[in-house]
Amino acid sequence: MATLTGGRTGRSTLPPCDTPGGFHPAPDALARAAAEAAWRSVGVSLPHNALEQKYATPRVAVGDLRPGDLVFYYSDVHHVVIYVGNGWVVSAPTFGIPVEMQKIDMSRYNSAGRPG
Repeated sequence: MATLTGGRTGRSTLPPCDTPGGFHPAPDALARAAAEAAWRSVGVSLPHNALEQKYATPRVAVGDLRPGDLVFYYSDVHHVVIYVGNGWVVSAPTFGIPVEMQKIDMSRYNSAGRPG
């Protein structure tokens, strides 16, 4: 799986989200872009939208998660995180908040998928 931090804990190497014109993408755009960029770096194409990523990947049970699997949050699937093992995920919560490791939040859990 691709490294999203460039070796610096808590720092995303994804491009800044603010543009000169003042456009601010949806709050979860960084997370969707992180999942898409990580898999693209190993030759797997994913849609950019979290809901479309869910439908583009086969379902995986929580007990069968492997590093690199995508975990989708909320009933409307507007957030995606990347599973890294032992119940932990990499999350890019929103603008201004560094990419972080956190335990899977089962209160927000919707489903999981395995790209590839």
